[in-house]
Amino acid sequence: MNYGIRYLPFVAALLLSSCTDPVPDMAVARLGPEADGVSPGPLHRPGQPCLVCHSERGPASNKPFAVAGTVFEKPTGDAPPTTPIEINLRDSMNQSPGPFTTNEVGNFYITEDEWPDITFPLRVGIERNGKRSEMMSAVNREGSCNFCHQPASGSRYALPTDEPRTSIGQVDFASAK
Repeated sequence: MNYGIRYLPFVAALLLSSCTDPVPDMAVARLGPEADGVSPGPLHRPGQPCLVCHSERGPASNKPFAVAGTVFEKPTGDAPPTTPIEINLRDSMNQSPGPFTTNEVGNFYITEDEWPDITFPLRVGIERNGKRSEMMSAVNREGSCNFCHQPASGSRYALPTDEPRTSIGQVDFASAK
């Protein structure tokens, strides 16, 4: 009796299912579809956690980001993204490849090629016309600003599905002094 043939369907199913990872796949699915009329690129998905896709296991793994996010004009749900805002980052080695500036939908991103030796934690500040705001705490390991700073509830930029974590509020320029 050849036991190998008996288990072949099970082994094949196991090998095929091991090609994906359900955790990142669910995170990508939670983002929902692309907005109508907006192609993937620098202007898409403002307010969403960029590194869900732009990382080793994401569908945009061919363009991995070190850090990325969106800045809004105010902390309210109806606030539009703001631009141009200068993003200043320093890692634990006091290194920075920037500053960077938000684009017309408030997004900014730094590719892994631009900052290959990034060393967490990071210090983050935003600035426009001499007004500056700095994060009170350091960014310890997550390069997606919008992972913690989700768009306000009711915002057209909010994720379309329930997230299992609580946001500490969207990044906004209104707090700058």
